[in-house]
Amino acid sequence: MHTFGTLSLLLLVLIGIASAKQLIDSRIGEESVSSCRETSVSGVVTIKLNESVSFQAVCVQRHRQFGDGWMVIQQRTDFMLFYQNWAAYRKGFGDFDRSFWLGLEKVYQVTERAPHELVVEYQPVSGPRLYSQVASFGIGSESEKYALKKLDSYSGTARDCITASKGADFSTFDEDNNINGDSNCAVTSQGAWWYTSDWYVVGDCTTGYHQ
Repeated sequence: MHTFGTLSLLLLVLIGIASAKQLIDSRIGEESVSSCRETSVSGVVTIKLNESVSFQAVCVQRHRQFGDGWMVIQQRTDFMLFYQNWAAYRKGFGDFDRSFWLGLEKVYQVTERAPHELVVEYQPVSGPRLYSQVASFGIGSESEKYALKKLDSYSGTARDCITASKGADFSTFDEDNNINGDSNCAVTSQGAWWYTSDWYVVGDCTTGYHQ
């Protein structure tokens, strides 16, 4: 269920291609919309925020628990390496049909325009589905190191991999912005995230090395 007036972002960590395919129709919507709330398409659509900012994104409708109107900012359905540099995380990388990261600049452009909530969903090949949800989510601009500025009201069934990162700057192996001066947490976890000194609590949950 959505909070009135709040838009939605879905960060999926789905191990197993079949699980991801169940959520989308694998079709491209022809219309341009400003959010996934404005379309019934469950699949790739063109998001047009203004005349100069538009991009393709995956929308999820009819989610079994959270309903309609979700934009996917990360999907991890295989063992594609998420150990990428700052430029890749800024722009986005991967394949909408498999694993991808939408891009920090796109997430910033989306969340700075309207309030958003975030769900992080974990679906292994076997075992129960787990999720984390925050009612308020937003990040800063690149000049602010895409800092995790809004993050409130956690709930869910998964280990909390999110709230410890509130206020942290984003870090990659070539852009170390975490507050742990002893090491680069992105290198240690072989991922990228809004790391804190407790890096092992957060970034390894979504972008770190999986085997």
